[in-house]
Amino acid sequence: LSSSSAASDVYKRQTTFSTGDDVATVNAFYEDALTDAGWTPKDDRVESTEAATSTWTTDDQTLTLTITLDDEDGGADVLVMVEGGE
Repeated sequence: LSSSSAASDVYKRQTTFSTGDDVATVNAFYEDALTDAGWTPKDDRVESTEAATSTWTTDDQTLTLTITLDDEDGGADVLVMVEGGE
């Protein structure tokens, strides 16, 4: 598990980390967790065995989730960016 990186002008908060779980497992976890937390998915979801991307909204925030295959260990690298909510 690695930690956060600096935020850009567009995204006020972002974090990146790696996990030993595969892309599908991580994506399923986030779909359940975000839905349970009240986030609504946009219709832009894309998923394959090598990557998954999706955009979620709640109130005045937008969350972009990008999950990519880590070729070295078969796990996944995860990028979560949140805009708004200030």
